[in-house]
Amino acid sequence: MAKTKLPAIQFYPGDWLKDTGIRSLSFEERGVWFELLCIMFESEDRGKLVLNGVPISDDSVGKILGIHGNKWKKIKRKLEVTGVVSIDENTGCLYNRRMVRDEEIRKIHNNAAKLGGNPAFKKGQPNPYYQDNQIDNQTDNQKITSSSSSSSSSSSSSSDKNKNKIILEPQGAAQERAGKSVGISVETWERYAEAYERRYGAQPVRNHKVNSELKKLVELLGAAEAPQVAAFYLTCTASLYIAARHPTNLLVRDATGLRTQWATNTRATKSEIKTAETSANVQEQLKRILAPARVAIDVTPLQQEIEHEREVSKHPDQE
Repeated sequence: MAKTKLPAIQFYPGDWLKDTGIRSLSFEERGVWFELLCIMFESEDRGKLVLNGVPISDDSVGKILGIHGNKWKKIKRKLEVTGVVSIDENTGCLYNRRMVRDEEIRKIHNNAAKLGGNPAFKKGQPNPYYQDNQIDNQTDNQKITSSSSSSSSSSSSSSDKNKNKIILEPQGAAQERAGKSVGISVETWERYAEAYERRYGAQPVRNHKVNSELKKLVELLGAAEAPQVAAFYLTCTASLYIAARHPTNLLVRDATGLRTQWATNTRATKSEIKTAETSANVQEQLKRILAPARVAIDVTPLQQEIEHEREVSKHPDQE
């Protein structure tokens, strides 16, 4: 059993209903996968299918699930092919990416809470917010807030000694602030990164540009739909997406169309894309061919009248 007993599993219905891998499973296979999720959640190493630190064998998994070993092996293969389950290359252990990541985040939050307040501030040690390493006299467990730091700076301004003091940010503060500014797109990034890793076997690059584009995606589609569309985007097989490895700029550019495909559970096929491109090219060529003709007709109406007069002069009896 897991060392820390949690009352409930974090289950995301939207992920379950929209995930392409899950939808490609039969009802029986989905039931097996859900059983495995429950077992992984209760595992000593949450998110991984282990027992006493060792990956559970196929025969044991079959017995736990109450199905024949050979049948479990077939279902296991289906889970691998669809990318629903992940397998550790070194140990062969089955695990769920989202559950493992959630557990790591939970542990980080718990450890940070145990420290109490901002660990950058310690009594009797240099204050990282001051250039001249002023000693911080606040107690270890006191939480440093923006209001307390601003009041400290305002009180120090009354002293001539501290009047010209420059307040600096500690190392990493700018990155932390940038992360908070895009907090609204955290779930979108997680869904995008998870789908990206599933498709390409590696984590996508994350930087300020990516954060800005994901934030824009949330503004376009809303916080509820943006994560779903971001994950759906990685399942699209348009040649442009694949060639560029599904970058976030194309995700934002085609957000409206992708959202429509996601909502209707359809994808633009390669033939449809090719037909659309061919149609657009043909229309463009027609415009180029017909444009000079239109100009000639518009600027030379007199020429037509002259030609008509010539024809009449050749056949006066027809007049």
